[in-house]
Amino acid sequence: MTTMADDMLNLEPASLEALSRQLGEPGWALEARRAAQEAFAALPFPERTEEAWRRTPPELFNPQGRGIVRLTPAFDLLGEGEPEEPVGLPFEKGLARLGQVPESLGPSGSRLQEKFSALNAAFRSGGAWVGLPRGRSLDRPLQITHQVPTIQAPAAFFPHSRIVGERHSKATVVESFASQGGDLLAAPVVEIQLEEGACLQYVLVSRWGEGTRALTHLDVRLARNSQLRVLFLGVGGATTKAFLTGNLDGEGAKSEFLGLVFASGQQHFDVDTLQNHHVPAGNSDVLFNCALNESSRSIFTGNIFVAPGAQKTDAYQKNRNLLLSGKAHADSIPKLEILANDVRCTHGATFTTYDQDQQFYLQSRGLPDADARRLIITGFFQEVIERLEGPVLVEWLAGLMQEKMETSLGV
Repeated sequence: MTTMADDMLNLEPASLEALSRQLGEPGWALEARRAAQEAFAALPFPERTEEAWRRTPPELFNPQGRGIVRLTPAFDLLGEGEPEEPVGLPFEKGLARLGQVPESLGPSGSRLQEKFSALNAAFRSGGAWVGLPRGRSLDRPLQITHQVPTIQAPAAFFPHSRIVGERHSKATVVESFASQGGDLLAAPVVEIQLEEGACLQYVLVSRWGEGTRALTHLDVRLARNSQLRVLFLGVGGATTKAFLTGNLDGEGAKSEFLGLVFASGQQHFDVDTLQNHHVPAGNSDVLFNCALNESSRSIFTGNIFVAPGAQKTDAYQKNRNLLLSGKAHADSIPKLEILANDVRCTHGATFTTYDQDQQFYLQSRGLPDADARRLIITGFFQEVIERLEGPVLVEWLAGLMQEKMETSLGV
């Protein structure tokens, strides 16, 4: 169910309290919103002089003068209907069951230390709550869908999702954010917390409409010997700014951040990844592939931080870019901050244009022009997709990429 709050988002307590009443929240939830609103008001608005915002104007994400979209997500098993036992809940119901806000949303929590995350915490208007019980394994991917329909007036959507994997649980979760027409500001926040030995494969699909500006925050915390594989898939939206952060808090934790961006037209994708190695013996691997057509642009900033004492860290990041047009532009900005002396941290980046020789070779073997072009682009993305587990998921992702190729390239 999707509704639009009557009041405009004026960032004042009255607007916040009206939203809380509409959601039927208890008093402690409203107090948490008030604390977040105060944090948002106190934090400065980002400026172009800041490194994270040099290439994407922060004023594009000004929330003033917008109605609030309230949306209940849909839960099902990827391609197989609703699960027999409910695993996911709308965020408000999960919060009510917990009986208090998570530490990250408290007055001194991490989500209230950043301007737009605090805005999300104050005016949260949707999202999912997923709890994976201790020792449980989900055999099929759980899909969460946030679908904003066509809107007639400028609007803002602030979903907040939280996924907690208890000890030795295992699952695949696919979360899709999408919109239709209209002027939409979307600022989703996703928090993932894995306890000791938990294993999660998480796919975040950004399929926003052409009038959407999206500001996405993904924050991950990994305990001892937990494992996480993340895929960020960006195919929609006008402008996307994404902050993807992994915190390896327990020894033996392993994170794998994968990315697929397929941009066309005037689309703009700006992605910051950060792997924080706080303790010894952590392993992180980042692989981001971006294909750009027409006048689209991508910026990939990869950060690796190794804290003092985080010895035996093994971290790698790689960004590959395929330019399908002479007007497309890609930036790759690797960063390393290493404060330990027994580590292995490396990075790499490549930029290639569309290979006409490769296409000619395929055509000489009997492939039509469109099929040759499709095969080359599919091969570029295959390096990422083949890292994922589960044939149902891989086939579904291949279908999404094929759909994007058909709309942007006509092949």
